[in-house]
Amino acid sequence: MGKKKQTRGVAKSPAVSARPRPQATERNILLNWRFNLIVLSCMELLVVAFFLPREITRYRQVNGQEALLDGDWSRAYKYYRPLHQQDQNNPTYLKALGDVALGRRQYSRALDYYDRATKRSPNLRDVKVQAALALQGLAQAEKDPQRRTRYVERSVELMRLAYREEPYSLKVSYWMGAFAQAAGDSIRAAQYYARVRAEAVGRGELNAEQERLIDNAQKRLEALQTAVFSGKDYALNLAGMEIAVLPPGLTARDRPSIPPPAATSPTTSTGSVTAISPIDLRTTAAPTTVSR
Repeated sequence: MGKKKQTRGVAKSPAVSARPRPQATERNILLNWRFNLIVLSCMELLVVAFFLPREITRYRQVNGQEALLDGDWSRAYKYYRPLHQQDQNNPTYLKALGDVALGRRQYSRALDYYDRATKRSPNLRDVKVQAALALQGLAQAEKDPQRRTRYVERSVELMRLAYREEPYSLKVSYWMGAFAQAAGDSIRAAQYYARVRAEAVGRGELNAEQERLIDNAQKRLEALQTAVFSGKDYALNLAGMEIAVLPPGLTARDRPSIPPPAATSPTTSTGSVTAISPIDLRTTAAPTTVSR
């Protein structure tokens, strides 16, 4: 009996029973490592799935805006079209597609986008100016005199609203000058073109569109001086209109304001009222409105 007990004791000794344990431990470690790798991979996928759409949206927004400022309508459409498909009620995307249509001279389509954008955001920046330009484009191509007049009157009305809302906008000042010039008010037009340059002082870095507006305003001022005011008793004094440096402590809003165009149409020397002609966007517009 004693030998049997001794044999049983040897069979159950710790040395014999512990032999397979290292293999089990290695297998557990391997399984744990694979499980941890799977968990990490799933976490990475979740992070990518959460942040990647935001990064793609931001990338399209930045590049689309740059394309609009550069006047590259095809590239702007490439970025804003998927953004609009993703969020069809976003007023910024609607306006951007309207700007693309305006640049391509698709005036009715541009007005449709601007109308939809305005309904969703009535105070959206620049939309009234852009809609006014689209109406001018329609007026330029319209053969019916009555319809052309309605387009022009609505366009002028939108520009006046834009001026009241953004009196210090370079873009608004430039196009107010273009509208005044189309109405035959050369002095008022020169004031607005000079204001474009004056308002640019102290703004810091300008974008591509603002630089083009300033350059165009300068060219149109010089053209008015040569063609309209040269040799006249009321010669245009460009130096007097341009404010190069502000006195210390003053900001752009402290400059003397230039009133908007009169509510009535300009009159001829005989006193009869003349109609405001549609603006030819091909010759008046800044390069950003050239179709591509």
